[in-house]
Amino acid sequence: METIITCALFGTFILLSFALGLHYGSKVKNNQTIGLPGALNPIKTIKEQKEQKELKKQIDIEQEIERINLENIENYNGSEIGQQEFPDRR
Repeated sequence: METIITCALFGTFILLSFALGLHYGSKVKNNQTIGLPGALNPIKTIKEQKEQKELKKQIDIEQEIERINLENIENYNGSEIGQQEFPDRR
């Protein structure tokens, strides 16, 4: 029983190594860079998540400004009554 499990694990390892070799070999042939996948590079992943968070925050602020601007146009009656202030763009 141990022999069968060992042979199955070893065979799986050989097939995985062959597939990775084909993948990276084709990259070397096409002069592409070989790097770590995104899941194995936590620094890059954290930077990308931070950039996405900042971008989402900026988009939310822009949408809020647009909403307030449209409400101010809708509420305008010739005076400042009913007008709203815009949030900071920081």
